[in-house]
Amino acid sequence: MSFITLMYHEIREDYFLDSLKPSKIVVGDGYQDLLPPPLFVGLEQFRTQMEYLSNEGYHTLTLYEVKDFLLKGQKIPDKSVLITFDDCYQSVLEYAYPILKTSGLKASAFVVGGWLNKESHIFQTNQSVCLTSTDLMLMKDVFEYANHSYHLHTRENQQLTALITSKEDIIIQDIQTCSTLEILDHPDVFAYPFGIYQPDTLEILKKSGISLAFTTNPGFNDQDTNLLELHRTLIPTNMNLQDFKDLLQNKNKELL
Repeated sequence: MSFITLMYHEIREDYFLDSLKPSKIVVGDGYQDLLPPPLFVGLEQFRTQMEYLSNEGYHTLTLYEVKDFLLKGQKIPDKSVLITFDDCYQSVLEYAYPILKTSGLKASAFVVGGWLNKESHIFQTNQSVCLTSTDLMLMKDVFEYANHSYHLHTRENQQLTALITSKEDIIIQDIQTCSTLEILDHPDVFAYPFGIYQPDTLEILKKSGISLAFTTNPGFNDQDTNLLELHRTLIPTNMNLQDFKDLLQNKNKELL
């Protein structure tokens, strides 16, 4: 018995993808970075994937069910999948939320506490703008929210992130600060910023009160998977439906 975790970030209408460039992020704490094109999927691509899950009887897990399965040994349906979004950009509300709701599917999003904007912005396609807590509340009937740090989602380069370079007490304080956000349903469930961590990071997470942590390492999760190194599989731009089907059925070895 196992489940796959799908990872998404941003969605754009398909005609944007051919000319897509790294997208400037606009976040509450002023951190500046660019979101690379591979983290975008097309609107029709996403819609087709979600309709397939719904039509084929896949069960979209809540994080409560994931906890019951991994921590308590309870069973999950055979065709189980966990849908996740990172960072909470506008397209989650603009595109993902209505598609998921119409399809009767559930999802989870990892919230960077310091990135939440204080005021809502008009949806912009040329930037990756973070949502507000009020925006997130609008999606509570579909989404659950978990911990993605408060100010630690920063990087010096492709390998050095704040989670790696900060002192232990700073990391613990930051994660626990994010845990106090009222919007979070699961403050003890964490996703590594940029997917980067070191062996000693796991011990720091335990001290921070984290019980489950998701990497960006692809694969399926079962009750033997390290609880602080759970797998997530990035859904790439323009992934065709057959590859998506193969992925769900554990046949697409390139992505697993």
